[in-house]
Amino acid sequence: MKQPRKVALINVAAYPREKYSAYWQIAVTGSDDDGYLWKAQVVAYTPVGWQWKGKVTPERPDVPEPVYPPDIPVRQEQFLKMSPAKQAEIMKAQDERRALCAKIHAASPQPVYVVAEEQGTAEDRDTADTEAQKWVLKQMAGQKRKGATLQGFALVVNPFDVLAALRELAVWVLRPLLMALGLATATRNNMLNQIRDAIDGGAGAGLLRIYDGSRPATCGTATTLGAELTHADPCAPGASAGAVTYSAIADDAAANATITATWFRQVDSTGTCAVDGNVGTSGSDLNLNSTAIAVGQRVSVTSWALTAGNA
Repeated sequence: MKQPRKVALINVAAYPREKYSAYWQIAVTGSDDDGYLWKAQVVAYTPVGWQWKGKVTPERPDVPEPVYPPDIPVRQEQFLKMSPAKQAEIMKAQDERRALCAKIHAASPQPVYVVAEEQGTAEDRDTADTEAQKWVLKQMAGQKRKGATLQGFALVVNPFDVLAALRELAVWVLRPLLMALGLATATRNNMLNQIRDAIDGGAGAGLLRIYDGSRPATCGTATTLGAELTHADPCAPGASAGAVTYSAIADDAAANATITATWFRQVDSTGTCAVDGNVGTSGSDLNLNSTAIAVGQRVSVTSWALTAGNA
């Protein structure tokens, strides 16, 4: 490996949330055989209204969701029996509610939008990560704002890759970390077998659950469950050559809800969380031919393999 030691290039402390409206995302995927793909985005929020008190969301723990006033439930048959004066009163109250809801909606947190995006390739993972960070630094130079704003930023890497998670730690705590590790095949196999054993915990088969929305902190509160598939028991044979292929996974014959799949969770037969990961159509921890899942449809995973990298 070319880089026995590496210090994170991005100094998080240099980007205080009150001065920057954007945050970055970095992902590095690939293998020693195929090379590494890096992708980086700088994204931003539109202004946020803090006057509306409500529950917080995993992706915005500092910003409450808006709370709308209760509806004014009046059935048509009730309305027709009211006096003209009472009907006018109800209509006025409903119009006021609609106006207030529109005001709250306009002030509430708006969707994230992409400011800039870039990707490239490199022969080794560290170089790919370095190139992505250099690009982010250049982009962030233009994101400084005057005055206080209610914005934030974060860094995202593929959490299913243990060494990528260590790289994330290096960026956040701003200290050197050995990144150019070469793992023996036995070590890689042991890592994968631990994942397999966690899914096989309990007396029965483990489950693959597919969800929508923003992925929570690992093993945190789940969002809407779209589908639940059942692993074989055991879920996979022992790892070999740093890779493991799951045994046949039973379909979910009828999806629980209509969702856009964004993340998954594997649990053992007792429901204990073992693994969280991203769902997409390519380049994700779990790739589906479509992330659109409709209630009642059959959901299948025909093949799925894990590879421990950094051999």
